[in-house]
Amino acid sequence: MKYTKVLRRSALPKNALLGSFALAMIGSPLYSQEMEEDTTDEEVKTYTVTGSRIRRIDLETPSPVLVISRDELDATGFATVGDALRALPIVNGQSLNSADAGTSFTPGVSSLNLRGLGNNNTLALINGRRAALYPSPGFNGFQSVFDYNSVPVSAIESIQIQKDGASAIYGSDAVAGVVNIELRKDFEGMQTQISFGDTWDTGSFEEKFFAIAGTGNEKTSIVYTVDFTKRNALFARDLDYTDSADATDLGSYDWSSSAPPSANVRGLDPALFPQFPSGWATTNGVMLDYQDGVSIDDFVAGNVYYNFQEEQSLFPEQRSLGFYSYLTHEISDTVQAFAEVSYRHLEMNVLAAPTPAFFFNENGDSDAGTLVMPVENPYNPFGVELDALRWRMVESGPRENDLVIQYPRFVGGLQGEIGFDWTWETSVAYSKSSLTNYNRNSVVDDLLQDALNGIEIDGETLYANPFGTNDPRVIDYFTVENPNDDSYEALILGANASGVITDMPAGPLGVAFGVEYREDNLESVGTILNETSQIVGGSAGTNTFGYRDVTSAYAELSVPVLENLELQLAARYEDYSDFGDTTKPKAAFKFRPTDWLLFRASYGQSFRAPDLSYLYAQQSTSFSSSQLIDPKNPDVPAQQIRSITGGNPDLGPEETDVTYAGIIISPSETPFLKDFQFSFEFFEFDQSGLIDSLSASEALTLEDTIPGLVVRAAPAAGQTYGQILYVNSNFQNIDSAKMSGYDIGIKWLKETDNLGDFRVSVDATMNDSYTYDGYELIGTDNYPEWRGTARFAWNKNDWAASLYVLYIDEYPSIYADYGVPGTESQWLFNPQVSYSGLYDTKVTFGVRNVFNSEPPRDKDESMTVNTSVNSIEPAFWYLRLTKDF
Repeated sequence: MKYTKVLRRSALPKNALLGSFALAMIGSPLYSQEMEEDTTDEEVKTYTVTGSRIRRIDLETPSPVLVISRDELDATGFATVGDALRALPIVNGQSLNSADAGTSFTPGVSSLNLRGLGNNNTLALINGRRAALYPSPGFNGFQSVFDYNSVPVSAIESIQIQKDGASAIYGSDAVAGVVNIELRKDFEGMQTQISFGDTWDTGSFEEKFFAIAGTGNEKTSIVYTVDFTKRNALFARDLDYTDSADATDLGSYDWSSSAPPSANVRGLDPALFPQFPSGWATTNGVMLDYQDGVSIDDFVAGNVYYNFQEEQSLFPEQRSLGFYSYLTHEISDTVQAFAEVSYRHLEMNVLAAPTPAFFFNENGDSDAGTLVMPVENPYNPFGVELDALRWRMVESGPRENDLVIQYPRFVGGLQGEIGFDWTWETSVAYSKSSLTNYNRNSVVDDLLQDALNGIEIDGETLYANPFGTNDPRVIDYFTVENPNDDSYEALILGANASGVITDMPAGPLGVAFGVEYREDNLESVGTILNETSQIVGGSAGTNTFGYRDVTSAYAELSVPVLENLELQLAARYEDYSDFGDTTKPKAAFKFRPTDWLLFRASYGQSFRAPDLSYLYAQQSTSFSSSQLIDPKNPDVPAQQIRSITGGNPDLGPEETDVTYAGIIISPSETPFLKDFQFSFEFFEFDQSGLIDSLSASEALTLEDTIPGLVVRAAPAAGQTYGQILYVNSNFQNIDSAKMSGYDIGIKWLKETDNLGDFRVSVDATMNDSYTYDGYELIGTDNYPEWRGTARFAWNKNDWAASLYVLYIDEYPSIYADYGVPGTESQWLFNPQVSYSGLYDTKVTFGVRNVFNSEPPRDKDESMTVNTSVNSIEPAFWYLRLTKDF
């Protein structure tokens, strides 16, 4: 939220002419800087608030906007801006984050799922402008999301969150709302901050440094910040509630892997090998026979299951270094130049369990083209080929997503005034995100098959041994580094203006309008090993080379219908180079019948353009998670079905109708409740044309309805239908959803003469319903019905204290019909105390999760906790020293 001092005079006919002249030149500003003029006229502060491009005196707009100040952000106690935002009640569903991200598409990312509508359905802005998205498409490998790790938390001035749709103002992606992160622009002097902390029992030490300096004269000002953060890793094995994937003691299942260090052989005769469960499938359709001359002692079966949590990182080792600067220079009394430069360098090491080799899913030399251990391998004791082994290659070491991520950003432009009621701005913004993932300790299909067949090293023939210890040279032969490089570039040119057309009887008629040109360029590049599906334990990689340009024009009106009734009208037209054009309108009003009562409501249409990967990703191969019966050949044994998935250039945008209505009560005339506020708001998002792909089982069901969905070989002799080759699972605009619920808020400030000042804020969201393709999700796995936070703060003189409370409702298990208990509710308490009377130094001590309470156990998750919904960090203390110079 920014303001400028604007001089208001009586209405003049030239206002309209000035507006026409400004429209011909440029369009409306996103934010403004303070300006002065020597005059005796009355000075009035006007503000630009997220959700509107028109400057205003009243901070309450027709659209609902949640504002989090820098002090309030610090008081949450969370280490990152992403953690703090994911704790908000308006967040629901699965949010992508670095916890338990070992084998995800976006290891190390910190994203946000506003309203539970999807991590890519919230528009993120920095200082009112878009920034480059995370370079690796996430969630299902196709969604482009914003990474909140790219923002330095200590440089934040405020965070403004618009809670209804905003495509009419900001364009695509502003479906669930907008998160605008305002960085510091107005600072004089110098301040440094150091902080450090650690978990109580496990050791995940964190250290931070931050400095800000600002100076200026009558014409020029500059603000500069630099920051550094380092945190040690915390592993799943370090915590009692994540050290095992076995949830049988919780009334659920053992999620441990069936690929142990000493391989399991499917299909062994249980009478001869009782250590293997009965009822397993045979190998190559033949029950394996125990071979004469091979002792049972020569075959080491090992454990049937493997606890992959032993090597899984929970919070990765990470380091970040960055700077941010903002400069303004007054060219004349009415024109000002501005520039913003920032850079962030992130390094993360995200570990996952060593590679599992499920032979029947990998490329190899068997008749079916899968991995096989030949009879000639001296470690094969059974005398037949083994193509159904499950082997955890622990000797290769844990899989490492060793990440280097860079975020450069530049913004520059001119802004100024025309007359007394008009401001303008032109700007160029360029940002980029680039990522290198070294993917250490990857295993290659062909090289593993070579090692199983026998390889010549140093004059010896060596073989891979799935049942015992291997020669390190064999491990080195099939274990490689497999680096991937991704990048996302965004270029934005904008010109805009805003001002007053005329003064109406009820107030000024405000307008904002502008044009914008944007280019997005995504490159997600794997190696030839990814392209040919040669990485063991991974599906075929998809390279994406996607580009689009977007030309936009928008306009907004603020109409004072009555002195206490304001109407907002807005519309935005966007022309995309890939899927076409779209126009989205919005109408909202704010009505204050009395000083203590305010009503507001809005209706708008929002949209999300297809992410570039959805349009341009190359084809990838995967297999169904379970074995399926071909309904047209029911006599053929069940098998895992191959699916081919890739970009679909014919996709259209996802469409959303957003309805909002709210009431705010502020009984300021009552002395005890002078600074009390209560709000109650309703929201509804009605979505259509959502992008999704059909699973293999769904494709088999719809084969006769959608031609070409199932691709088959020519029928063999005696067959009517040929064998299934693969299922076409390309993305389509096929789903619909509807989300509705209520936001409730209470704020109260009580100032006293002797006891200090007290602040209370309570926010809660009740998610009433979320139907996706007719299925109700609220109150199910990942979608708790209630979420809430509370902040209690006190300050007196140099002392201050606060308590931040988080509540997440319970939700049932997806296996509730089988008697699996649900996930319990969670309470989290983050206290903090500070003292500012020590040589211009503020000392802050706090604890996250002060009671060291365990998160609720999610019996449906292999981690046995839900890292994307619940807070799973153990108690973490921190000490922060802030020094002013």
